[in-house]
Amino acid sequence: MRREAYEKFLSQADAAYRVLDDGWIALPFTELRRWEAGFAARRALDEAYIRVRLVGPDDVAERGAEVLRSIGDEFRLHARIVNGSPDAAGNAAELEPSARSGALRARVASSTEFVTVARRALESELLAAPRTGPGSAGQDGLV
Repeated sequence: MRREAYEKFLSQADAAYRVLDDGWIALPFTELRRWEAGFAARRALDEAYIRVRLVGPDDVAERGAEVLRSIGDEFRLHARIVNGSPDAAGNAAELEPSARSGALRARVASSTEFVTVARRALESELLAAPRTGPGSAGQDGLV
């Protein structure tokens, strides 16, 4: 269950990143359809995060929350840039290149941290799982 929840969460995070990538380079990013896509991506990510919280452990859920915050921050940053320059000829990435590069660094950092703790949780789960089959101890503890 954990692996499935983590994979779903990362998939939804990637979907949100794709919406953001489109937004950073769009001219202009004022179409209602694009804003709706961003809302839908964030909602799907929130739903996937609930599963991460349910399956745990806490450190994975905390890193997942950081991914959520980072994506939310990037959506707000992008909206601030676009809304602050409604008549600009360039896209958001051209208007504030340092904002875009900072957002990309935050993406990598939060996603990398999530993957690191998720892998650790999955490895711990495998090590803790009872072994069955050839070479494993029987009910009486004898091999």
